[in-house]
Amino acid sequence: MRLRRSSSTWLVLLVLAGLLATVMVGCTRTPAPTTPTTPTTPTTPTTPATPVTLRRAFSYGADPGNVDPMLSSRIDQMTIVTQIFDTLIFLNAYTGKFEPRIAKEWKISEDGLTYSFVLNQGIKFHHGRELVAEDVKHTIERVLKPANASPMAGRYHDIVGARDFAEGKATTVSGIKVKGKYEVDITLTRWNPVFLYTLAGTSASIVPIEEAERLKDRFGHEPVGSGPFVFVSWRKDDRLTVKANENWFMGKPSIDIIETRILPEGATKEAEFLAGNLDYIVLSGAQYSKYQNDPKWKPYILEVAELFTRHFAFNTQKPPFDKVEVRQAFNYAIDREPIIKNVLHNKAVLATGVLPPSLPAYNPNLKGYEYNPQKAKELLAQAGYPNGFTVEIICTDHAAWGLPAVEATMGYLSQVGITLKPVLMDATSMVDITNRGDYFVHSYSRGGNASSLDYLYSRFHSKFINGLGNVAQYVNPQVDALLDAALSERDTQKQYELLRQAEAIIVHDAPWMFFNYNKAVVLHQPWLQNLLAIPTDIDLQHWWKLKINR
Repeated sequence: MRLRRSSSTWLVLLVLAGLLATVMVGCTRTPAPTTPTTPTTPTTPTTPATPVTLRRAFSYGADPGNVDPMLSSRIDQMTIVTQIFDTLIFLNAYTGKFEPRIAKEWKISEDGLTYSFVLNQGIKFHHGRELVAEDVKHTIERVLKPANASPMAGRYHDIVGARDFAEGKATTVSGIKVKGKYEVDITLTRWNPVFLYTLAGTSASIVPIEEAERLKDRFGHEPVGSGPFVFVSWRKDDRLTVKANENWFMGKPSIDIIETRILPEGATKEAEFLAGNLDYIVLSGAQYSKYQNDPKWKPYILEVAELFTRHFAFNTQKPPFDKVEVRQAFNYAIDREPIIKNVLHNKAVLATGVLPPSLPAYNPNLKGYEYNPQKAKELLAQAGYPNGFTVEIICTDHAAWGLPAVEATMGYLSQVGITLKPVLMDATSMVDITNRGDYFVHSYSRGGNASSLDYLYSRFHSKFINGLGNVAQYVNPQVDALLDAALSERDTQKQYELLRQAEAIIVHDAPWMFFNYNKAVVLHQPWLQNLLAIPTDIDLQHWWKLKINR
């Protein structure tokens, strides 16, 4: 049955409907203006990506002290310089070839004396100014200024006018000609086959002169370059941090941050690596033996025979080491093979001279010094030390060429009457002392040069004494003449023969105790990619190419 509503009921319903409509109109927003608007797509808030950070530690433990390119000669300093600065050309130590960098092209004149460079345009220093040809000139002149005391200044003395400038006889180096904003010529007084190596070296890193002059001594602690990474912070004896240069002319690096920690103890580095807090470490001999036999880590070992010679350097200007017989006795007195096996865990190769076997001028016929304690005693007697002597040796705590290696030689030396008194110090202090010549004997590892000529020339030519590389203060006119002849020789094989003749004399004169050639080994995390076995130093990486996939 259908229900029927009364007229009064309909009236009530109509009133209620009217009230409801009034309420709804009151709740409606005022219409937007009729001006057309562009529809927008709702966005979802995103979390900023976590920066990709390479976490490493300085190889030798000590704070680097200074990373001004013109003063940086140690590997720990050079690793930072190569992150922050660029050079005109780049030596790819993995391939041994020069590649363009700041200079997009270059040519050498037929007489081998003039080097003409054309720079890439638009390269910016980290503080924003464009890098131009004048910066190349200022950089080299800065290295040559005596007041700056660069240990690398001698490498630039073959530039026309360099010596006059260094001696204050000229206000500019006449052999460096700026030809417009992006072109520069450098003219030498003589053919120098290692000059390109010099320009690819860290001392030739191009600096903004106004920043170097503004910061003065602080420039080595607040560096400004044009390289793949920008300096961020440095907490002494703790860590140094750089970040990716997003405007680097070769493209933004693959990683965002490099954090280099200062961890003096090798055991601490190893513990931090195993905890996942370091992405790679350079292994000591004991660690090498351990991880080489560990199936978990063996696939992540990278090794190479590096261009480094471990040695004891004698101050040849101070008694008793001013006598060649004493230096030769030192070499005969030490049985190095058991030390390499038992102390260095075979992570080294016996040295017969200066040049390691990975260099092309290496002389396989050079015999060096055998173990002959009786011969050592006879030489000491000839030198006027029949009862031997006691002498201080300065060293670091480095496992391969520091105190452990020194202690391993002490028993052998005592058998011929030589008593060593080790004086332990950090690497920075030791380098300062040896550069001043304020020592008798010290234990160290030198090298890194991809040029056979440079390897010998910078360490044994007499013009490099007094803190310029020849820390043994070794002087032999015959060696100087052979090295100068090699420097002038454009036939590579003839140059190598001259170097072998010079090395044979150096080995006879024994300004060093020739210990061993380094084998470098890195252990890296599975997530770190693109590490290279670089012979100049395995810790000098192509930082901008490293990748991390944690």
